[in-house]
Amino acid sequence: MRCRRSTRQIEESMEAGKPIVVTYATKYGPRHFCGFVAKVDLVTHRIKMVNGDEIE
Repeated sequence: MRCRRSTRQIEESMEAGKPIVVTYATKYGPRHFCGFVAKVDLVTHRIKMVNGDEIE
């Protein structure tokens, strides 16, 4: 269920240009990134997001 909701949010962000907040884990604890989905790579399962400054 959580995966479907995440997929829907990513699709809406791409289609409508709506920003989303992504929470991810680091060794120092959870981190958050707010931005727009620029690209989804279905092979590597990566999402490229931007928030005014391009991040690689």
